Amino acid sequence: MSTITLHDAAGLVPVPVSAALSAVRDVDLVLMVGDRLYWLEPDEQVLAAVRAAGKPVLLIINKTDQVEHKDALLPHIAALQEKHAFAAIVPVSALKGHNLEALEREIAQRLPEAPHLFPPDQITDRSERFMVAEIIREKLMRQLGEELPYANAVQIEEFRQEGRFH
Repeated sequence: MSTITLHDAAGLVPVPVSAALSAVRDVDLVLMVGDRLYWLEPDEQVLAAVRAAGKPVLLIINKTDQVEHKDALLPHIAALQEKHAFAAIVPVSALKGHNLEALEREIAQRLPEAPHLFPPDQITDRSERFMVAEIIREKLMRQLGEELPYANAVQIEEFRQEGRFH
């Protein structure tokens, strides 16, 4: 059994390049997620930051199920290949589960063998308080949609655990 540790650096932009470099300093592989046929200025900024880190980058093009004209994907991928020597470019639909096995293979073949960093039953290094805040933030994003800015935060002011959870 192998372990893959994921560090979510979503929202790298807008941050100083030094902060982005710090976020990817200790990783073996950067997974950069793009949206369909879009490539915007924030994507360029993230790519510049990870390029400066000198780490291999696997580009994941998500939401391909929403691309009406699938024949537009190949020219888009070719244009992206000219921007950077990506380790691989993998089109997927996370929602529909399309091409996720290929993505898993691409990730696994690029990661080095290493000892386990965490016990098998430890699924995160974050506290319960952090996880509760993330769940609340996710629920807000889902309920309020575009009415709520992407850059939002939830701060737990009081955290009480009553009774036992099973």
